[in-house]
Amino acid sequence: MGLLDGIASMLGGSGESNSPASAILQMLNTHPGGLSGLVGQFQQGGLGDVMSSWLSNGQNRPVSPDQLSSIFSSGQLAELANKLGTDHAGAISQLTQLLPGIIDQLSPEGSLPLGGNWMSAAAGILGGLMR
Repeated sequence: MGLLDGIASMLGGSGESNSPASAILQMLNTHPGGLSGLVGQFQQGGLGDVMSSWLSNGQNRPVSPDQLSSIFSSGQLAELANKLGTDHAGAISQLTQLLPGIIDQLSPEGSLPLGGNWMSAAAGILGGLMR
């Protein structure tokens, strides 16, 4: 099982490489600027408070499909839909449901891992679960 599959399984995905959580993690892995870039896009798009709720230890605020469509490019969403074997609406629905939890799990201390090295943070989360 690969690292992305393990995180997907932890987040309620099937652990298969085509699970929604795995596909979203793969999309985040190639996002321009990485997770820091994503946080910046949320802030620039007026959604900084939503992202802050995901990064903090409190309740995750919901995000709408329209809000996510303004953050992610149509190409990114089309690629996600292709990986999921669904259409644009299905992909954005999965992203709306899973992205808050993914970001929350990747920021257990209330902020992104230093240096944007979130794959190491993800490995740490998985290591903690295996103890």
